Amino acid sequence: MKSKKVLALLLTVLLLVGLVAVPASAASYTISKTPTTTKYYDGDTLKLTGLQLKDDKNKNINWKSSDKKFSVTPGNGDVLNLPDGYTEYDITVSVTYDNVFVGTFAVTVYKDGFVSTPTKTAYQEGEMFDPSGLSFYNKSGSGANIVFSLISYPADAGDANLTFVPSIDTPLTKENTEITVKYGTRTIGTVPVTVTAAMDSSTVKKVYTDSDMFNPIGLSLKIGSETVVYPTNKEHFSFTVPTDKTLTVDENSATQNVVVYYDGVEKGNFDITVTHNFEAIVQLEGGTMHGQFCKGCGQLGSVDQCANHVTEWIPNGDAGFLKQETETGTCSICGGKVTRNIPKTDEQLENEFNSYFNLAETTNETEPKILHFFFLIIVRLVQTLIPAGGNGHVFGTGIFQ
Repeated sequence: MKSKKVLALLLTVLLLVGLVAVPASAASYTISKTPTTTKYYDGDTLKLTGLQLKDDKNKNINWKSSDKKFSVTPGNGDVLNLPDGYTEYDITVSVTYDNVFVGTFAVTVYKDGFVSTPTKTAYQEGEMFDPSGLSFYNKSGSGANIVFSLISYPADAGDANLTFVPSIDTPLTKENTEITVKYGTRTIGTVPVTVTAAMDSSTVKKVYTDSDMFNPIGLSLKIGSETVVYPTNKEHFSFTVPTDKTLTVDENSATQNVVVYYDGVEKGNFDITVTHNFEAIVQLEGGTMHGQFCKGCGQLGSVDQCANHVTEWIPNGDAGFLKQETETGTCSICGGKVTRNIPKTDEQLENEFNSYFNLAETTNETEPKILHFFFLIIVRLVQTLIPAGGNGHVFGTGIFQ
């Protein structure tokens, strides 16, 4: 009877053991490898490729976008941003797997573009860009071998990859408003600059004749913080056009460019105009033309016929046998007197000949024909002996040609 009670108690215990399950311990994971890329520029996106976990049985679990058990914050493809005021910052990435928190790892984000800009941004024309104070991060390598290096000037002035447009040995002009900074083929950014005129030539005389000497009085230069106005410190100035010689005319162009130097350093340039200093128009020797002579070089300028500018001709009453009458007028340009012939017709000349030799003006059959032949011979002889235009004897047309 006693043994039956013991057996019943034993069966009850076994039954209870089978019905009540003993809770299993929770699985655990660790981060065995961080992603391949852990360094980024500000604005890049996170890449989780290469992330690996190990479970408590030492089994590797590689991150895959398709494995929905992974929960990573920030996630794959999320944009990484620097907090305000930072140029370099570590962002913590949290990893959960199968609802179990695994751990964290850090990625470093670097400022993209300038970390610091050049100290000097205001220039005068002729000065060259000074990058001192410039710095930025440059990325080299790839994947796990990415390295971010801080490039700065003048510490890295000798680095051939660091270039500027325009170059640092190019004098700046007012047209330059920014400097482009490049490292290798990558453009880092642009530096705004202000370039002011180092020279003010607005009050300088710019129109001259070849009787004048170049005089740059009033020319203003900005030398450092000081303004120098010519002829103050005259000995420091030099020009490509001499100030101690009479100017000459360039026959190809009235404009000449003047380059200004101060202590041998070019400060700017401006144009002047040099023309001939022509005197008043005068009648030239010979009395038929007028023109102008240059006081500076003596060159004769354009000339013109005085007869082209006479408005009234007055006959001189000096006609004679086979001699044309002349008339005289006054040139309205130079005021000189000019005389010209009044041409006679053949009929007038023939009548003069007949009158002079008392020949009858008839052609009837009774008139001896020998007189007509004699007339023709005399006219041809006179025409030969007295050239046209000689001493006012200018013959007309017809038989006197």
